[in-house]
Amino acid sequence: MDLTEVPCTDDEPAVNEVQVDPVNDRTEDVIQTSSSSVENSNDQLPELNNSNMPESVKVEPIPNHRIHYAHPVGNIIGFLKDGVKTRSQTGNINVFRNKARLVVQGFYQEEGLNYDEVFAPVARIEAIRIFLAYASYKKFTVYQMDVKTAFLYGVVKEEVYINQPPVFEDPAHPFQVYNLDKALYGLHLAPRAWYETLSTHLTSNGFVRGTIDKTLFLKKYDVDLLIVQVYVDDIIYGSTNEALYKEFEQVMKLKFKVSLKGKMQFFLGLQFEQSESWILIHQAKYVKDILTKFKMTDCKSASTPIAPHEPLTVDLSGVEGRVNLGLWYPSDSEFNFFAYTGNDYGGCNLERKSTSGGCQFLGERLVSWQCKKQMNVSTSTAEAEFPAAWSCCSQVIWIQHQMLDFGVNFPETPIYCDNEAVLVIVKNPIQHSKTKHITIRYVDPTVIWIMNSMESVKMIYQYDPRASICLTYVVKYIS
Repeated sequence: MDLTEVPCTDDEPAVNEVQVDPVNDRTEDVIQTSSSSVENSNDQLPELNNSNMPESVKVEPIPNHRIHYAHPVGNIIGFLKDGVKTRSQTGNINVFRNKARLVVQGFYQEEGLNYDEVFAPVARIEAIRIFLAYASYKKFTVYQMDVKTAFLYGVVKEEVYINQPPVFEDPAHPFQVYNLDKALYGLHLAPRAWYETLSTHLTSNGFVRGTIDKTLFLKKYDVDLLIVQVYVDDIIYGSTNEALYKEFEQVMKLKFKVSLKGKMQFFLGLQFEQSESWILIHQAKYVKDILTKFKMTDCKSASTPIAPHEPLTVDLSGVEGRVNLGLWYPSDSEFNFFAYTGNDYGGCNLERKSTSGGCQFLGERLVSWQCKKQMNVSTSTAEAEFPAAWSCCSQVIWIQHQMLDFGVNFPETPIYCDNEAVLVIVKNPIQHSKTKHITIRYVDPTVIWIMNSMESVKMIYQYDPRASICLTYVVKYIS
């Protein structure tokens, strides 16, 4: 900066004598310092030793302070060497817009005071597999859609008041509150209100809710059937008539904003692949993400997830060898219903408890399975088999009623078991001294319930030595 020396007689320069820099358009005070004072100050300075100063100073290529401290480098858009740019200056750099929602503090609500019932049904994973098994049998495609901001459509019947959001208070009425007409995210009543709104809309357009599964909606058109399965705001649907897809999409668009995702590919953490001759369910992406997270993508794979008859340990080597394993639903398979039941007698080395197992098939399509350690220690294989038979029988009854909504009736369902003693005890109502301890040990009347189920739903318990082989495969590779 070039400044013009201005003579001044006083110690301080006069205001009207200060020169203005025409380039920067600002004023600066010019203080004349005598050369003698400068020389005196230099004489008083000590001698400095610069031998301990480093010749070079390492400078971090990426600063870790200020904006880089608050915002990690991975979140910065563009090049780090460039300065901060606005959205119009970013050019072809994609800027993602974050969502902003008003979330209420529902944890302040008290049950019985602010709400009574908040239960909202969701689809069971077995219901999804049954839907896909039926779709593979009928050879139709399953599509998926997502409802945007689903909870905001729910109508709240109770009186709910919320404070004004911070920074958005009404200056004219700062101490007043809002009375909600519709649900907001975070509200205990939001899931139930959304389900009631969706259910009312579908039933008013000719859909019928399932008898057992209340998240299943069906609509019949002569010989064609439109099936809709709901899991909160994720909806899958399919029909034997391609024209009914568009009709259902138009029904949903009448009241909701939906996002059509095409063929069903990702749903509830599962991956789906569809063709005219089969449907495949797998979790390849999830398995690869887990292996990448724990740096085991190059590990040596094992045929089993864990060594048999040993306590549980953390080992992912068995997962690496099962990346491409999934459930295969062929279209050319028959659509008959049967089940297997069995147990691993005393398989737990720590507590010597048995493990109950069961699996249910629709043709060659595995749609449900169970694997659970029993609560009591069994003294015989027959005693250990009863909890397994009870669990399998209850699941079979549920699937029978579920298939009635699809228009398919299985009046007689065979349940195969590899224990002949259990079959004899179930078919013979007379309990003798060798078996009466079973009904005493298990508080619930398991034996009586199984006997009654054989007469009411026509269960057929049959001996099949392949039951243990099938259950071993289910427990080892699927559970």
